[in-house]
Amino acid sequence: MKEIKAENTAVVVGGGPAGMQASLALAARGHQVFLVDSAPSVGGLFPLLDNQFPTQSCGLCFMACDTPTYCPFLQCHLHENVETISSATVSSAERSGENWKLHLSCAPSRVNPEKCTDCGACEAVCPVEVKREFGEGLETRKAVYRYYPKAIAKGYAIDSENCTRCGKCVSACKSGAIDLDAPVSSRTIEGKAVILSFGAEIYPASGKGEFGYNRYPNVLSAVKFERMLAAGSPSLGLPVRPGDGKTPGSLAFIQCVGSRDPAYGRPHCYSVCCMFALKQALFVKERSPELTVTVYYMDIRAFGKDYEKYYTKAKELGIEFVRAIPSVIRHSPATGDLDIEVREGGKPVLRRHELVVLSAGFTQGEGAKKLAGVFGLTLSPNGYSCGEFTPCETGLPGLFVCGNLSGAKDIPDATQEGSLAAALAGELLNAPASEGLAAAPTPADWREEAPKIGVVLCECDGFNTSKVPFDVLAGEISVDPSVAFVERVSHACSKAGMSEVRSLFAEKEPNRLVLAACTERIVEDHYRHMFKTMGVHEGALEFSSLREAVMTGDPAAPLASVRSALKSSELTGFSGTVRESADKSVLVVGGGVAGLSAAHRLSSLGHPVYLVEKEEELGGLAVTSAYTVKGGDPKKFVEALIEKVNAAPNVKVYTGARITNAKGRIGAFRTTLETGDGEAELAHGGVVFATGAVPASPAVYGLGKNPKIITQKGMEKLLAGGCFRGGSVVMIQCAGSREEGEGKLPYCSRVCCTQALKNARKIKELSPDSQVTILYRDLRAYGDYELLYRKAREEGVLFTSFDPGNPPVVEAAENSIQVSWLEPSFGETLTEMPDYLVLSVGMVPAIEENLRLSSLYGVEIDDNGFFTEKNAKSATTDLTLPGLYVAGTAHAPKHIGEAVTQAGAASARLSALLSAGELTAPFNVSTVDERLCSRCGLCVETCPYGAREIDEEKKTAAVDAVLCKACGSCVTVCPNKAAKQFGYSPNQILSSLDEIL
Repeated sequence: MKEIKAENTAVVVGGGPAGMQASLALAARGHQVFLVDSAPSVGGLFPLLDNQFPTQSCGLCFMACDTPTYCPFLQCHLHENVETISSATVSSAERSGENWKLHLSCAPSRVNPEKCTDCGACEAVCPVEVKREFGEGLETRKAVYRYYPKAIAKGYAIDSENCTRCGKCVSACKSGAIDLDAPVSSRTIEGKAVILSFGAEIYPASGKGEFGYNRYPNVLSAVKFERMLAAGSPSLGLPVRPGDGKTPGSLAFIQCVGSRDPAYGRPHCYSVCCMFALKQALFVKERSPELTVTVYYMDIRAFGKDYEKYYTKAKELGIEFVRAIPSVIRHSPATGDLDIEVREGGKPVLRRHELVVLSAGFTQGEGAKKLAGVFGLTLSPNGYSCGEFTPCETGLPGLFVCGNLSGAKDIPDATQEGSLAAALAGELLNAPASEGLAAAPTPADWREEAPKIGVVLCECDGFNTSKVPFDVLAGEISVDPSVAFVERVSHACSKAGMSEVRSLFAEKEPNRLVLAACTERIVEDHYRHMFKTMGVHEGALEFSSLREAVMTGDPAAPLASVRSALKSSELTGFSGTVRESADKSVLVVGGGVAGLSAAHRLSSLGHPVYLVEKEEELGGLAVTSAYTVKGGDPKKFVEALIEKVNAAPNVKVYTGARITNAKGRIGAFRTTLETGDGEAELAHGGVVFATGAVPASPAVYGLGKNPKIITQKGMEKLLAGGCFRGGSVVMIQCAGSREEGEGKLPYCSRVCCTQALKNARKIKELSPDSQVTILYRDLRAYGDYELLYRKAREEGVLFTSFDPGNPPVVEAAENSIQVSWLEPSFGETLTEMPDYLVLSVGMVPAIEENLRLSSLYGVEIDDNGFFTEKNAKSATTDLTLPGLYVAGTAHAPKHIGEAVTQAGAASARLSALLSAGELTAPFNVSTVDERLCSRCGLCVETCPYGAREIDEEKKTAAVDAVLCKACGSCVTVCPNKAAKQFGYSPNQILSSLDEIL
């Protein structure tokens, strides 16, 4: 068993997306991780979601640093540096020298994962049915159940609260995995760093009793509706009325149920509810176009990258958006319909709907509060508040927070915080990652040996043996001259079964193995991982889906399935292990907040860094900012960051420098700079692009025609310089943003609303008699910014919404300004002659520079000029080619703290790939038969990973094994059969098919 050293160990408490991300990033750097979760399996609330916005897909398979990879649930379970401890809570914690010592209370699952085969016999005989937690009771489950369908590591558990101890499950379990009397146990673990990522809980929709949840059958919570829309739901993903099972003709969403509401002790915004409702509304319209969908809202807070596009799509599909929050819902007993009264144009209007969904947010539950108390942290209803410029840091040595514990947030922000927390923890852990990395043994090379195949038949706890005479089957298999032995195991998918297979392989020493068990999809990842750790080439493993063959009822199918696998195994070829050295140094492009943060973080993680800034001074836009909406001093923060970077011995700074050429790939880039001292060539293993963004200057609302018509940046300068003399101020939000057309920005810039709050409150602070009016479309003060929005209203700032189809009208002369707008609450037009008109303009990236860099490095730029991430949900720092990352406003507009978070996330993910100083190719890498290659280039065009090119010297296509992901695309398009892939040769496939047919 591998020795665990506390000084190189981190403990992650909470296994949602943030916790899994932190665990995988640390494990990839070679650090030992204990992943502790109070639930029977990791995943948090994520398994409830079939799809996510704005991708309309899952996407978490991109979470691991070396993507594409397994689902993160499985990845955490399989990684040799991660130990998952489920059904465990932290009862106490203490400092032991430089380490943390955590005492765990471990609830028994009462189903031994070492023996459980996931057969489901226990669940089938259990007589108890209760409401399933996922979906808030839309479905039922047994007292013995899988926590959720995606649960790994044998996900069955017994709900002791509802179990009647009838013993039927014990009798049904042939593997003896169930112990109804299993006691609570305790365990102590130790690590130098602790990351708390305990997720938030769903706020109960019943908390707003006036909306009738749990009283009116056709009022659903967003969580229950989410489960209804899942493909595997009782309604097969279609909306139905629980009251009568009918398909509704009209559906309404009510936003902000239990959020932005001080009366319920939850004054903050939960950040994700609007987009969650938009996702559900879009799915409904796509599946049931005839259904009328209405969203009642205060503000649609679609502030993330491309979220505005998602919002626009919803409106184009005919989803109606009504700015109103109903005070009550009334139910019609005769029809089951629901009446909602709202005000439109100052008049009350009664609207009727057949189904209503309540968008309730998140809250910090008792488990989160108890965990925080163990470590001496205090939670608000929205979690633990970190410093504005120090996200994830608690101020306590070795203790960090991430995800929903530090405030409600969507998965992209949660996973970025998970990566940043991993970077912060990684800086503390003693052993260098390259030394701590548990490298797999070098596989023995048996390619030239005659096949000596071992065959293992899985009895599947008697299921297979009850259908097929195994003795006869084994005899028929043994006649094949390439078969060295045939053995049986009772359940190959259990840990005990895997251990038995491992012992058989070591004892009998075959050079191939055919595992005849369940479908390959169930067991493949586990067995390939086991072979890798054994020092056996993964290509020596072949699978037969024996159980599937048995279930066909065809008596010839089991033998045909095994013989097919045997033929493939006889003809298999597999590459020798390809490992190449990787340069650990990193190039950071851009010297603003994100670039400086990335350089500092990477240098702290032990990477040499080249920081390149095209301007003569470091600092970027932040050095021009006097204060933030939360009262921070960005200039002081940036100056301290510059000092740290300049003092770091492993950071080389180039200012006034321009990148002129670049080539190479992950682990081996070469970049040429043009500097004031001449040309310089840098060798490095990866790149972080942090080229920044600047305020837009659109020709709207008279900007430039009157010196008193200024941007928020201009007003900040007046206020900071003491030049503001008071008077009336009108601010117009989304000036030139969220609009199509020349010179307009079609996206939301995320920060503009809070910039308006910042300056409006500063005006009232410096000049209390000044009148400030903010005209807005959607006041996007997400998260705890909502609290500042409320304070601004309390301080006398006036807020008026406007319809984008009827925006404010500005008449600007050289010495006068007139602003007119429709006041929606009473439907009248108001006119004001302000002393200042302040426009909240968006942010634009360094488009020309980004386009130039994209052509040099081969990365993608979106239509707005920002760098395009690999995945919008779980890989927002990664670019489309390995080794290239993005941080800060080069990716999308964001606040300073958010830029710091993404810079840390990019640093952690890149460090995970480069820290070992070595890159390894997949076991079944693609190859080229140079004799058959015609240099047509089809494989080069088809390869999605840029792993192929035409070698002009050899006159043939060439494969970069490190970049190859063994997807097989090149093999399918090659007209000459020159492209080949180990394990999938034409002879193998055709011979296997012959045996089946």
